[in-house]
Amino acid sequence: HSWLYVVTIAAEGQEAEWTIEMGGPNAMSRSGWQADTLKPGDEITVEIHPLKDGTYGGQYVLATLPDGTTIAGGDASIPGRAR
Repeated sequence: HSWLYVVTIAAEGQEAEWTIEMGGPNAMSRSGWQADTLKPGDEITVEIHPLKDGTYGGQYVLATLPDGTTIAGGDASIPGRAR
């Protein structure tokens, strides 16, 4: 599987690192991810299925990139999800 590490900043100004599990590299490539899709420091929006224990992490669903492009996870059947 692939992993995406995202640093968020809470309202109080504290940073939190989220660990997001994604599909395998081939599946992610087929859904639109490439090695240069993101650069450190890019601001993105990520939708996830959060971890049950409340820790910062979850399973990837969708990302909105800096240019507004959205990339869905491996399940293209999710309604309203663009590729």
